[in-house]
Amino acid sequence: MPPEGPPQDAAVPAAFLTKTYEMVDDPAVDNVISWNEDGSGFVIWQTVEFVRDLLPTNFRHSNFTSFLRQLYTYGFKKVSPDRWEFANELFRHGQKRLLIDIRRRKNSPAALEHVLSAAGLLEENERLRRENADLTREVRRVKKYLDDVALLMSTYSFRHHTAASIKAVGGSGEDSSSEEVSTRLFGVPIAVRDKSDSRGEMR
Repeated sequence: MPPEGPPQDAAVPAAFLTKTYEMVDDPAVDNVISWNEDGSGFVIWQTVEFVRDLLPTNFRHSNFTSFLRQLYTYGFKKVSPDRWEFANELFRHGQKRLLIDIRRRKNSPAALEHVLSAAGLLEENERLRRENADLTREVRRVKKYLDDVALLMSTYSFRHHTAASIKAVGGSGEDSSSEEVSTRLFGVPIAVRDKSDSRGEMR
């Protein structure tokens, strides 16, 4: 006779609770999320890394507000005004068996709206930070492009005037005053017109 297994209708913790517990209990991510000092709750230390790396891995989404809503649905409370620290009397370090007794609430407490508003501001700030970083990179790219153009024009102008000076010293007999700058780019001359040339050719 085969040994009896657990009853098919045996209660098991909600998947959200199990995944959250295992995430908090994982020492490899203690710098991002970990138990608090006495193991009565947990702290999300690095919200950006938490949203970017841990949420998609464990819950297949990267919505911090949704994660907080789930916490409150299962009776967790934010217990510190200065950090993202949450606690539930049945969610304790080393007592994973207690998860089975945590019940889902039908109605979220009114305090949830305040926390979700803070989470929304956090996500908006992160979005603005990314946009600012993108703009900074674009400004640097344009500045480098303009610097390259200015350097190119300066190099061209220097070589052109050097060649003209050598020609004049060599006894060309031409009056240097007959030459005038005809075109500039960003204040840098890029061509010289010979006044004595009736065709007005650039050289």
